[in-house]
Amino acid sequence: MVLFAESARGLHLTACSDAAAAWGIRPGMPLAEARGLCAGALGKPGPPSNMLRASVAPDSMADSLTDSLIVELSDPLADTLVLKQLALQCQTYSPIVGVEEATLPESLLLDITGCEIHFGGELGLAQQLWDELSADTYRTQMAVADSVGAAWAMAHFGGSARNPIQVVPPGRHIERLRSLPVAALRLSIKTLATLDKLDVRTIGQLERIPRATLPARFGKEPLLRLDQAWGTAHELIVPESIPASLNAVWNVEEAVANRELLEQVQRELLDQLLVKLLPQRMGIRELLCSCSGIVDSVDLTLRLIHPSVDRQHLWNLLRLEWERLERGFQTSRTLPPRCLNEGMTSIRLIIEHIAPLRVRQQTLFDLEPDRKQALAFRQFVERLSSRLGSQAVLSIRLVPDPQPESSWESFSSDSSAAESKNKSVSRSDSKSGGVNRDEACVWDDATSRFIASTGYEWQCSLARSRPLRLLKSPELLRVFVATSHAPHCNAPPQRIGWGGRALRVTRAWGPERIETGWWREDDVCRDYYRVEIDSGQHLWIFRCLRTSHWFLHGFYD
Repeated sequence: MVLFAESARGLHLTACSDAAAAWGIRPGMPLAEARGLCAGALGKPGPPSNMLRASVAPDSMADSLTDSLIVELSDPLADTLVLKQLALQCQTYSPIVGVEEATLPESLLLDITGCEIHFGGELGLAQQLWDELSADTYRTQMAVADSVGAAWAMAHFGGSARNPIQVVPPGRHIERLRSLPVAALRLSIKTLATLDKLDVRTIGQLERIPRATLPARFGKEPLLRLDQAWGTAHELIVPESIPASLNAVWNVEEAVANRELLEQVQRELLDQLLVKLLPQRMGIRELLCSCSGIVDSVDLTLRLIHPSVDRQHLWNLLRLEWERLERGFQTSRTLPPRCLNEGMTSIRLIIEHIAPLRVRQQTLFDLEPDRKQALAFRQFVERLSSRLGSQAVLSIRLVPDPQPESSWESFSSDSSAAESKNKSVSRSDSKSGGVNRDEACVWDDATSRFIASTGYEWQCSLARSRPLRLLKSPELLRVFVATSHAPHCNAPPQRIGWGGRALRVTRAWGPERIETGWWREDDVCRDYYRVEIDSGQHLWIFRCLRTSHWFLHGFYD
């Protein structure tokens, strides 16, 4: 696939896919030359297997294209809108994220000063951002440096496909830039042509020219760009800002009580809001519907899991919220606001919270049915929340806590991670780990003979796996181990008693040591085992190191 644009030099390429690049096609190449390369490659054995065999070109150009290329007219305005949307998405990593000032911008600028400590350093922040963009099928090159100019230069000319992230140590950017071409300074085409005629190829060569002579020979641009790259000239990043709240209003002099008419008014107001949002590539996360009558008013808030501009879905959720509101008054046997029965004189829809829509690259064929299923499931959860209430529909997520009872938390579908109650401590506040193989296998002769006769397997990967089902609270077990010093050994159990039954252990994995910090009110110190009983079922049991008692904690399905 290639994108082309029209210029004074004719039709030339602005971008190409990896499959097209494998045939030697490059951005800036005339479209006719790209067609020739593609036609020549078709006659050679073994063309790229992922090359698409279809033509999607404008009618006026169809006769001039080979049927082995997908050709599309580039849309710089759409590209800029997507770039601004990505800038809003990247505000998770920095409060100051802007689009570069250029005729055809293609880069985002982030001021991460003081933000890197939350991601494990500059490299950790860049790696996490790169992973997120790669998941959305964006190919990115990143660089972290002391100045905007240095970061731009390293991102465009200092990296490679195999090494897409460049982190320049503080104070080392000047020496790293000297070997790069002068195009890394963001110079105009005219200035680059002049420098090329004088055989000035690298930034280091340009730096060696006396500064006093640069403005007279090349204008002010080279000197400014050099200072910006070195960091001596300040360069401002203009952050992208989320638009203010949007609203649509309907007013009448006399109260209207007709339900169908009021629903039609709300639909039209919702359409007005969506028309304003679509050019911004933003979706609704929280919508407020405020209705007023002659003597009172009522407000209704709609919250979504993910931003949406689906008109029918939003209207269905809004209608369900109205039904739940009316049903709530009936259940509580309280008088509803008079405007619900006597009529309304004003309806106002206000978008309280918007967020960027998630953009994914479209495929020629429907190769990702899971994406549609995920969207349908999210909409189903939102409908349930609107009908039953957000606190009646809960999700479960893992939290970084080594203690199994505290390694999860529930949260409502419309709450963010910051709003939900945090039940955990960080991993740095607790100790968790498994006993290594050498330590786990130090037993007396009786234990060793028992293990050899029963064929026990000790694999840390299996011992560390977690069961899908946990008991609400661990249940006490009767356990027998293969040594006379049972309470103090690391041996696996031979037989366990639970639920009035005696169960024989055929295999076991472990132990895994789980211990929390002393500053907790109820700190724990346990050795966990995964055991298989004679019926084939796998259990998750542990020994409390403080009391030497054994407990059952979970089941493997």
